[in-house]
Formats: sequence, C-alpha cells, structure tokens
Amino acid sequence: MFRWPEDVPELSDSSVAAGNAASAHIARRTGFVEVGRERQAELLGDGSYDDLLTLDLLSGDRVSPAPLG
Repeated sequence: MFRWPEDVPELSDSSVAAGNAASAHIARRTGFVEVGRERQAELLGDGSYDDLLTLDLLSGDRVSPAPLG
C-alpha cells in the first residue's frame, strides 16, 4: 500500500517513456496522473526516439492501489 509520509512536499513527480507501459501503469496505479508529454524526448538504444510522459501526485491525491491479481 502506498503511504504518504507527512513531511513530504505537496507534489511528487515522475517521468517515464511513453513506450514503457509497465512503468506508466505502476505510476497510475499508485495515484500518479499524466500532466504532460515531451515529444521525442527520450533517445532509445536503437537510435529512435520516444515521448516522455510526465506524471505527478499531489498530496490531496492520496490513494490506495487495488490489489494485484
């Protein structure tokens, strides 16, 4: 379960490659919300580019993710 410490800033943010569905899924399950997209911002190993998603979580957005399974 995600627990929000009482002494953290009002905002937490995260960035993930748009093609990394697993990481984006985990961020969303824990309450993060997509707030932006940087187009072709992430250089991949094969020389292509992927968009970079920006997600954030405000202290008022506290949620408990559904159990896996």
